[in-house]
Amino acid sequence: MDNSAQRQDTAPRRLLWSALSIAFVLVFLAACVAYVWLHRDDFSFLAATAHGDLSIAAACILLSYLLNSCQLGLFLVKLGLQLTLWERLGLTMAMMLGNLVIPLRGGSGALAVYLKAVHHFDFASFAIIYGGSALVMALINSALALGALGYLAAVHGFYQPILLAASGTLFIGSAYFVFAPPPTPRRSKGVLGALFRVSQGWRLITMDKPLMRALVLSTALIVLCLLGAFWSIYQATQSSISFWGVVVTSSLGNIANLAPFTPGSLGIFDAVAIQIPLLFDLDLPRSMAATFLFRTLCFGWALLFGLPASWYMARNIRLARSKDGLHNGPRS
Repeated sequence: MDNSAQRQDTAPRRLLWSALSIAFVLVFLAACVAYVWLHRDDFSFLAATAHGDLSIAAACILLSYLLNSCQLGLFLVKLGLQLTLWERLGLTMAMMLGNLVIPLRGGSGALAVYLKAVHHFDFASFAIIYGGSALVMALINSALALGALGYLAAVHGFYQPILLAASGTLFIGSAYFVFAPPPTPRRSKGVLGALFRVSQGWRLITMDKPLMRALVLSTALIVLCLLGAFWSIYQATQSSISFWGVVVTSSLGNIANLAPFTPGSLGIFDAVAIQIPLLFDLDLPRSMAATFLFRTLCFGWALLFGLPASWYMARNIRLARSKDGLHNGPRS
């Protein structure tokens, strides 16, 4: 069976998977709206939301998306692929939208397919980008959470041993793989061979000190932007949570957001972003409102720019595959 026939066979399954994923997101959003409506008296404070602070939060989230695009460019240039600024921005926005509505980081998967089809960028190299960026993100956020929790414990006597242990373990593990990745036994075939190539590729990147400094700096700026978004949202809703409480919430929320099991880590991220502020004496309605507003702003930017970018990606993939089919001819 040729490649075109294989794609035709899998197209209905991909369509069904995408439809179910989008339906899951819509059901989640509908449940959130229904909850707020049924408890509208508890959420009456939203009428006095400061629009200026919300605008700052929206700007912070958009800036984090742009920084993600810059970070993607750093990886791609190192791995031998130079994209134009506009193509890279569009791919980033489409990836963000896909990750929010498709489980298992479907947006990242679509980006990998695009780079392979259009630019002949191999999947192993993309795996280096995917895994490496997640490691650096976990490193920065766990360090931030660990520092904030340590400060609260030392200065204010606020102890959260489970959060401290989790943050410390994640920091040590991610630091090990970022600064001293272990050697991997050489394999040439199969899954082990692919893992070896990814591991070796990541080791080469970690040896490039200027690149690693740029990756850590860009990730730190992304984390600060998301922290600024959370802080501005809490200010907009007049939520009485301390700065260090916001630091812990944002950093642990970012870590939870790395979980790929549901679209946009729905349920996983939300549980963390809603429950952590309660430890800092924030009431449940304000904690839920802040999380929903953060979700709305993230999805709004991704939808605005990601929809046309997704169409652009799909169009270029079709064109590239058509050209490959013409050049290769029919296969049996």
